Amino acid sequence: MPGAKHSFAASPASLALVVLPVQSHRLHSGTTATDCVICYGLADFALRNSRDPLRAFVPPSADAVADAMGFCAPHAAMLAASTDDFLRLLAVLSSAAGKVIAQLLDRSRSEERLTKLLVGAGTACPICYLADHRLPRQLRGVLSSLSLSAGGSMEPLCLTHFQALIAMAPRAVLKHAAECQIASLRAIGIATNTRLAQLYVGGRHHAASPVPNGELDDFLCDDQACPICRKVSMALDDWMASVEDAARLGAHQWIVFPTCDRHISLCAHRCSDETARQIVAYASTLLSGQLEHAVASNEREDRAYDVARDSVWFRRKSPAYLLGQRRKTLLRSPRCPGCERLAVARDRACADMLTLLRRASVRRAFSASNGLCLKHFAHALLVAQGDEMRNFLASTQIAQLSELQRILQRVVEHAANSDAASSPVAQEECRRAIYRFSAFV
Repeated sequence: MPGAKHSFAASPASLALVVLPVQSHRLHSGTTATDCVICYGLADFALRNSRDPLRAFVPPSADAVADAMGFCAPHAAMLAASTDDFLRLLAVLSSAAGKVIAQLLDRSRSEERLTKLLVGAGTACPICYLADHRLPRQLRGVLSSLSLSAGGSMEPLCLTHFQALIAMAPRAVLKHAAECQIASLRAIGIATNTRLAQLYVGGRHHAASPVPNGELDDFLCDDQACPICRKVSMALDDWMASVEDAARLGAHQWIVFPTCDRHISLCAHRCSDETARQIVAYASTLLSGQLEHAVASNEREDRAYDVARDSVWFRRKSPAYLLGQRRKTLLRSPRCPGCERLAVARDRACADMLTLLRRASVRRAFSASNGLCLKHFAHALLVAQGDEMRNFLASTQIAQLSELQRILQRVVEHAANSDAASSPVAQEECRRAIYRFSAFV
């Protein structure tokens, strides 16, 4: 229902799904395994800097925040919940707001660069970038062990890091890596430890530090919150209810059950234990089956290529092209109903908003509000039709960011003069600024 409280505060881990330390476990099956070794290595780095995730992942560079148009939802929640040095983060956000304003004011001269930033804003995050920058070194260790022991076993990997491994792997180890992952997924499918299984399937999105109770609920239900965030949050609640219904009835699971790592982990945190067990079993079976088909498809392609060598019409293909095709086959992933449902909700909310903004009265009310978060502003500016609408969205966002920058600068100056870097006012303004910078759903 519009205006109703959503259930984020009741399950804070559903919003703060970031890489944080986990303990080593074993699957309760015939096969023993640990959590994703890559996640564990990254989590160890996060543990050593857990009291200040800003210092651990984000350098004090407003350029990176401005170019990414804010943070992804999990890392924004982490910053809102865990950062001790609010004053430094306020300064970064204030400077980032100024840089976004400069980019929007200079649209005529840097339109191509701005369009590139807007297109990538939906998936861009400076913290994700720095975390992913550490991946190659960790993955090279896994690849080395695979190359040295063709018949040996591979340490289990979560879905995200398995795909990253395949994207780096040479052709000689592709099949062996896929077979090891299939064995791990089968072990997860029969595991009785649902918590372990969801951590493994959704390894990149472990439960993290909690979001302050009720704070995000209050913000999303506030008339000053991003209207697209509110609509998408309601669609998320509806989809989660559909997941519970499908699990209870045992029907139409393929329509609603998630298959991506983030939404598998989200459901495992927010749904009942029985629903989480069904989701993990369904996803494990589906993903292992798809990998088996991919391995078989690659073998057929290799055999057909070898047979074609004897033909007078044979045309040799580049080894790099063949490697890319084999990787592409293994990297295909099934559609995720959760991702589709939320993407449709975002697009509908954006289209409805742009339709309403044709009215002068709605424009005046929109200009008087806090407008859109940066992520959804980037999406709206891309899909808006006509220069008049795009100019209105840009000018409104510039005015709102300018006001936000003035508030942040005033808070920074006051906190610096009163030696109250972590005062409640600074913390509150910092968290609300993070909400304004990043879409939380």
